[in-house]
Amino acid sequence: PEENQPRQTTWDWRLIRQVLRAPRVGKTAEMQKAFHIALRTGMRLGEVLAAPENFDPDKRVVTLVNVAGARKTERVARIPIGRIAAKLLKGQKFTVNANEGSVLFSKLCRELLIKGLTFHDTRATALPHLAKKVDVMTLAKISRHKDLSLLMNTYYRPNASDIRCCMAAQRTCSKLSSTGRPLS
Repeated sequence: PEENQPRQTTWDWRLIRQVLRAPRVGKTAEMQKAFHIALRTGMRLGEVLAAPENFDPDKRVVTLVNVAGARKTERVARIPIGRIAAKLLKGQKFTVNANEGSVLFSKLCRELLIKGLTFHDTRATALPHLAKKVDVMTLAKISRHKDLSLLMNTYYRPNASDIRCCMAAQRTCSKLSSTGRPLS
């Protein structure tokens, strides 16, 4: 069978605010938090739901075992987490599973009259924002894409101005070691 083209549908900030500000309790409120975490990290729904129990707040890394996108030999994904996502994950516990969460999120979107967007579209929203902060190879490590052409053609969409800013910032980046600390 022919492969489907990747979705390029993204959430705009007006709709994101609408979902995050909708007064909800229980498992639907959990899905709102999961949605916010996914927008900050580019993680898939199942990864977000597993993240709190696999989150190391000191290293700000989520370590997931046997996940989609992990290398076959490793079967482990280490996902770096930004400052805001770390705050969202701290103390969070999800009681919802991925199937139930997907249904709850779809129901929330219907109630808010949001059409044509899914939870997975948070990934298409998050990765272009992350691409403004990191180069495509780093983005590939974060997103765990094996096919760089798919990543570059779908999510990595910098314009000339974005590239110019990255080139200016590259001088600072190149002076950092692999640990993120300045070289002596």
